[in-house]
Amino acid sequence: VVLFFLLLGFFWLLLGRTYPYRDLDLDRPASASHERLRGTPRSAAGLPAARVNALRASYLQLLKQDNACISLAQTQQPNAQTEWQLHDLEVQNQSADLDTWNELHGDEPPVQTIWQRVDIKELKHAVANLPTNAWTRIGQERTNAVFLGRAVHMNHSKPGVESIHLIMSDNAAHNVYVFPWWWDENVSPFRKLVMRVLCEVMAPLGYGANTERHLLRVQLARMAPHSAINMHQDSGRWAEDAHRLHVPLIVPKEANGDGHYYFEVRIPNNSKSMKKGKSMVNAYLRNITVDEGLVFELNNVLAHRLSVGKDERVHLLVDFVENPLPPKRIVVLDRAQRCMYGKKDKLSFSRKQYGVDCSRNHTMVDEVKYELTTKDVTPQEVMDIIYGDEAESHMKQLIHDAPELFELSQ
Repeated sequence: VVLFFLLLGFFWLLLGRTYPYRDLDLDRPASASHERLRGTPRSAAGLPAARVNALRASYLQLLKQDNACISLAQTQQPNAQTEWQLHDLEVQNQSADLDTWNELHGDEPPVQTIWQRVDIKELKHAVANLPTNAWTRIGQERTNAVFLGRAVHMNHSKPGVESIHLIMSDNAAHNVYVFPWWWDENVSPFRKLVMRVLCEVMAPLGYGANTERHLLRVQLARMAPHSAINMHQDSGRWAEDAHRLHVPLIVPKEANGDGHYYFEVRIPNNSKSMKKGKSMVNAYLRNITVDEGLVFELNNVLAHRLSVGKDERVHLLVDFVENPLPPKRIVVLDRAQRCMYGKKDKLSFSRKQYGVDCSRNHTMVDEVKYELTTKDVTPQEVMDIIYGDEAESHMKQLIHDAPELFELSQ
């Protein structure tokens, strides 16, 4: 009997390794377990308080029992000598304004610091084998949790870019939200695969077994063929407080870029010869080094832009802080949760949420109404941005649920 169960367990593990997305059924209706629990006491996370506490307790236990960094920490010396140093965030943040930087400094700010090359074979394989619709809003609504209220802004600055959130913070870097695609191995294998990479590259920092509690944001970002990320600067308290790591997973060869492949950063220029009257050509563009598996820290408060040609591009983006996050600031999201993300001055809900409201399962109408306050767009344009090719079927529901939106837009 013991041998039978051992063999059964072995084949179960083998099946899970072979089919890492065994519970990722994108064709079924979204799970709405939290909706079926209406009438029960709610917490700020929009779920029954008991469920919220259970999710957090389960995740904190997971950090102790399934921690890839523990064994590595035992074999490596903390604060080991490296050829790189962390960016000084206080100095880096001064470079957000180029004129200020040029007045205060005689050299250029930190731009890109290459850490090391790391084995990404398994992680890249998992990303490459994702179903195409796993990157879409529909796919994420059915298998993950989602942050609403960002679609129009993201489409404006990053058209054609799709993201899968694993860990996200609010804009104020106060609360950290752990997504099902991170904590639920029945949905995706990414926690284990990502942590194997991060435990190795972050080992010299001495975080050891607490490495995961330093993570503020972890996401997979995919640039579709012929897409672009427009010139922009990351902003908000989260960008000021965190170090941004890039782990390139799928990088198109420059020869395949149709002449439009680049990753450019705007660098302050201190040359006096660049002055023209009162104004000054105070910056120039640098195309930085990017290669698959080559981990680097990027100064993301500097303006930067990316473009690809006929091939896709996928990076793992990691924002981490120098002090571990206390457990009370970790919110573990359930599958199919729909939270509203936005700037404080535009949110009508509780200020205590620091820019993210998970107090209820926000509807499509809630999202469209919020998006209409951010840009000069129509409901149809908002739906096209959010749902793409599937927008039309959702439009019928929106017209039924909120006809007043279309009366106002006429």
